Amino acid sequence: MTRYIDAADHAKIIRKVLKEAFPGVKFSVRTKKYSGGASININWTDGPTQWDVQDLVLPLSGGYFDGMTDYKGFNYHMHDGEEISLGADFIFANRELSDEWIETARKVWDRADGARKCDFWNNARQRWPQDDEAKCFAYNAQIIKALHSKTAASYTMGRSG
Repeated sequence: MTRYIDAADHAKIIRKVLKEAFPGVKFSVRTKKYSGGASININWTDGPTQWDVQDLVLPLSGGYFDGMTDYKGFNYHMHDGEEISLGADFIFANRELSDEWIETARKVWDRADGARKCDFWNNARQRWPQDDEAKCFAYNAQIIKALHSKTAASYTMGRSG
């Protein structure tokens, strides 16, 4: 039998995962319930990149959407030998940049040699904003790496339906 974990408790799991992976970074984790489901919105300023957070928490999504067939499906997870269904179908990660973070990145960018800049552009996951190389560097630079999260590792994708 599958145990259901509601969106509020799902958000608590996400908070714990983020605290383990990024100690010292302040995240806002909020649930949003709507007709047909729920989602979790994660917001923070500076710190880890959006993709580092997404890579950590998206495997904990309770659902998925297939746009090709206009189908919303559900992910089931295993935790402590039990099949569970996590209440929030979708998890969104939204990172803001402070002026201080951008200015620090601008100084690093200005001092970087051509090879480092080339490596950065080859590995950048987002080219936003294209009119300001240093701001783009601030947005993409992986300065804070995720630590191991025992909580995240304890939830494994079981099946989708």
